[in-house]
Amino acid sequence: MRLNEEELQSHVDPELAMSSVLIFNIALSHHLLALESPQINQLSTVKRLKGALKLYELGFHMHSKRGAEGMSMNYALALINNCAHIYDALGRPTRAQKFYSHMLSSLMMMIDGGEAGKVDQLDGYLRNASKLILTDAA
Repeated sequence: MRLNEEELQSHVDPELAMSSVLIFNIALSHHLLALESPQINQLSTVKRLKGALKLYELGFHMHSKRGAEGMSMNYALALINNCAHIYDALGRPTRAQKFYSHMLSSLMMMIDGGEAGKVDQLDGYLRNASKLILTDAA
C-alpha cells in the first residue's frame, strides 16, 4: 500500500497516515508469507495469518481515528478484502462472508455513485466478493 501525493496532502495528520500504511504493509508481509508457507508447517501459517489479522485491525483503528472522510476507500477495501481472505483461510466462513458482504455493499454504492474509477483493483475486489453472490445463489 502506498499513499500518493494527493492522499498524503489530504490527511490532517500525515504521520498517522504513514504509520497506518506501514502497519498495513507489515500485515501484508505476514499474510503473503503465510500463503507461501508449505502445508507441512500449518501452525506457523495459522500464527502468521492471525498476526496479519491483528495488524490489519490495528491499522484500521489507527486510520479510522481521522474519521470516515479521512480514510482512503482503496485502503479500506484492501483491509476488508484481506481480512475476509484470512477468515476464509482460518476456516471461519461466516465471518469472511460478513467482510465480503460489507465490501460488496461499498463497491455497489461506489459504482452506483459513479465513483468506480477511484477504486484500484475494482475487478479483483468484485471477483473476491463474487464468492458471496455465487454461494448465496447455490
